[in-house]
Amino acid sequence: MRTLLRILISLMFLVIMAPITLAEEPSEPILIPPSSPAQVTVSGIQETRATVSWSPVPTATQYTVWVNGQRGGGSAYPAAEIDGLEAYAEYTIYVTAANDAGESGYSPSVSFTTLPPTPITPNKPEVYEVTDTKAVIEWQPLPGWQFIESYRIYVDGKAVADVDPMEGIQSVELTNLDAGIHCVAISGINENKEGPTSRPTQFTIQAIPSPTGLVIANRSHDRVLVAWDVIPGVDRYAVQVDEIPVGETKDNSFVIAGLTGETNYQIGVFAVLSDGNESARAKLDIQTPPQAAGMTLDAVMANTYDYIPDVVPGIIIIFVIGGAMKIARAGKLAIGRQFVFRRY
Repeated sequence: MRTLLRILISLMFLVIMAPITLAEEPSEPILIPPSSPAQVTVSGIQETRATVSWSPVPTATQYTVWVNGQRGGGSAYPAAEIDGLEAYAEYTIYVTAANDAGESGYSPSVSFTTLPPTPITPNKPEVYEVTDTKAVIEWQPLPGWQFIESYRIYVDGKAVADVDPMEGIQSVELTNLDAGIHCVAISGINENKEGPTSRPTQFTIQAIPSPTGLVIANRSHDRVLVAWDVIPGVDRYAVQVDEIPVGETKDNSFVIAGLTGETNYQIGVFAVLSDGNESARAKLDIQTPPQAAGMTLDAVMANTYDYIPDVVPGIIIIFVIGGAMKIARAGKLAIGRQFVFRRY
């Protein structure tokens, strides 16, 4: 019994003394920099800002967005908004992750282009060459930094066409217009959005009779005088030669100069109202006469010398007759004097 008691006491002592070494705390794990972020994407692209997002890195406590090689904004979350960008400019970005042990390498890069600025308001368009169904509108182009992709044409408040930009003054012909008063306006469109519309321009579509009684009142080898009947209510008349404008007049006649002799031309005349509305063109085909031979000194002398052989006999006869008449007068005068002398 005593022997068993001694064994139990020994075991209890060993149990009590053994936990002293087992209760020690474990050592802390070694911290290393995080891995590089992946799956970088860009969304919400505007004129001067964009949103960047990426997949989270487990050991990262901070992220940095790099813009064109320059350190940009930071974020504790796997997304960030970058602003202060230029409109319609290209950017390349990548992301790094960091913790207390250091910073990761660069993520794969992503490139994007910001949107162009919202188009400004175009100038008020002008209307030309109005007929009974058509009209031509013109307007100044928007600046190049607007990056305009097309212009939208509005007639009476409704969009009727999108036209591509062209060099210089922008122009488009409106067709199939109904008679009456119309309004036209313009807006610019780029990759960003459509800008505001211009101030509207009003014009009238109405039928105007074309000039009648078109005739050539006078002509020479290099110019013609054309005339036509007066049309009431017309502001002016436009004149063309072979469909090329040569002038305008408020009278019902016009002198066309600078023509060439023995040449065929087509004369065109149409009436124009004060708002630019034009009639159909009246046409007349003509041919200029040949140029008259010029009178020069050489030509006169040559013609004179050609007639000298025929003139000489006449000259001799004239001199003979004239001499005879002079002799007869002299004889008559002498006889008359003698008669008077003898009488006294």
